[in-house]
Amino acid sequence: MLSKDKIIDSLYKIICTANSTNKKEEEINNDYFKRRRIGFKAEMEFEIHFKNKFQNKENILLEGGQFCGTSENRDLFVYTTIDFSEPMKYQKVYESISKWSNVRYLYYLKVIDDHWSYVELKTRLKSKGEIKEELILEPRYEIYVFDKKSKKFSLSKELSASKIFDHHWRKKKNSPTVNPLRSRETFDYFLQYEKKMLMKVYATRYFMDVLKREHFLYFLDIDGFLQTKDEIKIIELKEKTPIKTENKKDLPKDQWKYGWDTRRLSWYQFLEKQIELTTIYIVRQIETKEDRKFNQWDAISLDKFMLSGSWENSISGGGGRGDTVLAPYTKFDSLEKYLV
Repeated sequence: MLSKDKIIDSLYKIICTANSTNKKEEEINNDYFKRRRIGFKAEMEFEIHFKNKFQNKENILLEGGQFCGTSENRDLFVYTTIDFSEPMKYQKVYESISKWSNVRYLYYLKVIDDHWSYVELKTRLKSKGEIKEELILEPRYEIYVFDKKSKKFSLSKELSASKIFDHHWRKKKNSPTVNPLRSRETFDYFLQYEKKMLMKVYATRYFMDVLKREHFLYFLDIDGFLQTKDEIKIIELKEKTPIKTENKKDLPKDQWKYGWDTRRLSWYQFLEKQIELTTIYIVRQIETKEDRKFNQWDAISLDKFMLSGSWENSISGGGGRGDTVLAPYTKFDSLEKYLV
């Protein structure tokens, strides 16, 4: 029987093995890895909060998706979504995505919740240590193809999740890098969530962190969509604390700030023009990075953030891979303003 522990254990092995360490930091359990490990929480907590407080027949939360491309062919993307729902639930989202001419192929991977099997994954206990084969779960999917002309989904009898990659991208000649396993206990926070939610998270990461690593491509992702009777909005989700200090001095609340990675800002601004949807930045506010005590949900539209952001004083991003634009905390609203 498929248990939470088995799902979490496989997820742990995937995230550790696929997560490259920052070469500037000798510590393998570095900040980048910690953000990867804890990064699922905002999305899972938001799904629970939304379903409990806002969801109805006209107000629906949908999974985000992945735009898959290569550096060799930057004007061609393949779009994928992974969920348990029937594909028709995503009809309007896929119609919007298909407006972008550079998205040539669109697939929907429906997760099947029974008869999952096991496959071997190369792991190592420590950096440069011996590589060992360990078993991880292999999800089952049904693959649907979305036709851009007819605007309809059709179940494919030939395609599998791995064949999507084989069909569009060349395989790497060498095996992917095997990064060391970290502390298993740090993944125990997943136990508080329902098994089906964990299965969905795992099925997505298996697709993105196991199957994808054997091929030459990259992902540009979307965290989710909010679909109402009249419109669809893109959502970006983060768990963070406002910036409350400057030059080691505490700031009054009206001078607090939130940051947004310039790479993500540029991506969403560009995407909005291609698929004609607007974006909301949603923050699960926590008290501190250490205790991660939940305070409240904050939100702001992309347009409002762009107008109020301090572009002349952007700061170096936490991941060291780009700058962060800061906007006043006071410009953020309660989540209810965007959902009610």
